[in-house]
Amino acid sequence: MSLMYAAPQGELVETLDAQLRDVVRRDGIDPQGDSGLVRQIAERLVLEHDQRSLTGAVSPVGDHEVVIEELLARVSGFGPLQRYLDDPTVEEIWINDPPTAFPQVRGSFLPLSPQGVRRKAR
Repeated sequence: MSLMYAAPQGELVETLDAQLRDVVRRDGIDPQGDSGLVRQIAERLVLEHDQRSLTGAVSPVGDHEVVIEELLARVSGFGPLQRYLDDPTVEEIWINDPPTAFPQVRGSFLPLSPQGVRRKAR
């Protein structure tokens, strides 16, 4: 079974990512050690943002779970590599240097976007 990830909304995810990181830093949370708490915070932030969208002040969240999973991958996981680490059909991941990575799925290597890998290397 392959895990499917839809591309979440760019600017919305960037905004929520910054908010989530602020809370994690402020509260002194270990994002990898306490990913359950990070998930709860992400769920709360997504819900609050979606409620604000009812006023028209911000854009609505399309798919809550996709956005939450993206936030968790960014903050508690390994960014753009996380989806491949979670996918049981991925056999291995080659990382030649930070912007160049190739996950192997069913015998074929798929190049990752250099921008995606570089964005997460911060």
